[in-house]
Amino acid sequence: MQGAQTLELKVSEWPTLEDIKEFTSVDDKEGITEYLQKEFDAYITMRVGNTDLLAGYTEAFILPVHALIKSLSGGLRVLATEKSVRIPIYLQQYDVEPGSRAHFLHWRLDQGRIFMRFEWGGYKEAPAFIENLGEIELDTVQAQQAIADLVADYIQRIAVLLRHLGDWSNNEIEILFEGF
Repeated sequence: MQGAQTLELKVSEWPTLEDIKEFTSVDDKEGITEYLQKEFDAYITMRVGNTDLLAGYTEAFILPVHALIKSLSGGLRVLATEKSVRIPIYLQQYDVEPGSRAHFLHWRLDQGRIFMRFEWGGYKEAPAFIENLGEIELDTVQAQQAIADLVADYIQRIAVLLRHLGDWSNNEIEILFEGF
């Protein structure tokens, strides 16, 4: 790939009130928190230029949404001060902590430009397009905006969802997003 590439992030579905009712109890705040942070997953598109990094797998590839968005958001914060960061993309429900099975994005900041490399971390062999990808320059402003938009969309959707449940304070909702 030549020149700076755009970053597209798309989540195929979002948690709903019906999901909460099916997988937890609407009055179980701890259960809802665990469901949102560790269990809810969806198909995710992470396209850089014309390459979807999360496509081409031999089995369905569904990622824990909360963990992905938290990783991307936190990665941007670290990149601003450290100039390089290794960002986990956790692969499995409930395994969303350091040391869990993950792919990794390596970002480095050089003269205001973001460079990214994708590290395959699954048990299966990496698809050829990943092995040969190398380092990619991202359109810095566009990539930051794509991540910020995804984070804002997620936070808004979850806050509205929890407010429909009635008994959630702003502080309890904010706790869900610590580290974002």
